[in-house]
Amino acid sequence: MAGAASVDDFRPHAGFVLSLIAAVLILAGGVAMLGYSSGPYGGMMGGYSGMMGGYGGGMMSGYYGMMQGFGGWFYGFAVLGIMTGVLVLFGAIMMYDRPRQAAMWGVMVLVFSVVSFFGAGGFFVGAVLGILGGILALTWREVRATISPC
Repeated sequence: MAGAASVDDFRPHAGFVLSLIAAVLILAGGVAMLGYSSGPYGGMMGGYSGMMGGYGGGMMSGYYGMMQGFGGWFYGFAVLGIMTGVLVLFGAIMMYDRPRQAAMWGVMVLVFSVVSFFGAGGFFVGAVLGILGGILALTWREVRATISPC
C-alpha cells in the first residue's frame, strides 16, 4: 500500500539522530581528555616536561598542578565527559525505542548535554547537538493519520 504509514513514521527521528551523534562526540571527547590526563608524566597538561610547564610549579604543571594526572581536575572532567556521553546515548536509544515517552528522554538528553560542557562537551559540538536533539524530542508530537468521513 502506497499510503499506509509504518511504525517508523511515528518516531522522533531528528531528535534521535542528533542525540546519537552528540553522544558519540561527547564520549569521544571524554575518552580523548582521559588519554591526555593519564598519559606519560601526567599527560599533556603537566608532568616533568608537559606542554604547560616543567616539574616545579605553575597552575597547569608541576607536582601539584591543577590539571595534573589521575588526581587532578582534568581527570575528573574526563570521567564526567564519559558519564554524560553514556547517559546521552542511553537517552537517545530510549527516545527511539519508546517514542511515546520522547519528551522525558528529551529532557534527559538536554540536561546531560548541558552538563557535558564541563567535560568538554564532545569538543563542544556534541553538547550543542545534544541540546538541539533534546529540544527536538521535547517538541516532537506523534501525528496519526485520521480518517475523515466524506
